[in-house]
Amino acid sequence: MQVIPGAAWTCRNGLLLLDEFRFKRQSDDWIVFLKLLEDQTYARKLGVFSSTINLQDGDLYLRQENGQIEMKTRFATVLATMRDFRRVSSQEFKAFVNRCITYEYNPTLKELENIAKGAELIKIKEYNPDQEVEINRSTYLRIIKFVHDYMSARDTATARENYLRIVGDLCRIRAVEDNMSWKFAGQIINWKIDAYNQIGLYYREKETRGSKKSCR
Repeated sequence: MQVIPGAAWTCRNGLLLLDEFRFKRQSDDWIVFLKLLEDQTYARKLGVFSSTINLQDGDLYLRQENGQIEMKTRFATVLATMRDFRRVSSQEFKAFVNRCITYEYNPTLKELENIAKGAELIKIKEYNPDQEVEINRSTYLRIIKFVHDYMSARDTATARENYLRIVGDLCRIRAVEDNMSWKFAGQIINWKIDAYNQIGLYYREKETRGSKKSCR
């Protein structure tokens, strides 16, 4: 009957690393995860008794009393997965990818040979941004213009569904990097759209097949 704080709380103001990530359909875990990615808060009434807990860290909190659990947390997440996005058929997964910056890594044979010989996979570069960063209006409008110009050539439903989240992603990158690379910003947009399209195309194909079947 003891409350054991999970990773969403213990990794607050830090980095949550998940390896061998798997998406489980129709899982309550996903409702929690998507809610935390959306606005960093979650509340739920539980049907079991547990002891009272009240933890506070600045504006963040974890509270549990009389079966009511409430949380406000904040963390960055890095997930590694072997899942092929083209094989996932779920609206929740589309919502999840929409909230991520997705990068597919397919090493070449030469890269695999170098890894086998002990080469480093990544080079770590340290960043020390302020806890709170204010983006001035001119920079914000420049980010919006960049996204708009970049996306206008591909005015599709996918582009519109991801537009505002991409603006938010670039604002967060700008908060870390004082001199943001616009070439890198373009890569971010491509990664997001490509990952989302792999699921979107699957859905459209499935819907087309279903409509033909019903016509017959």
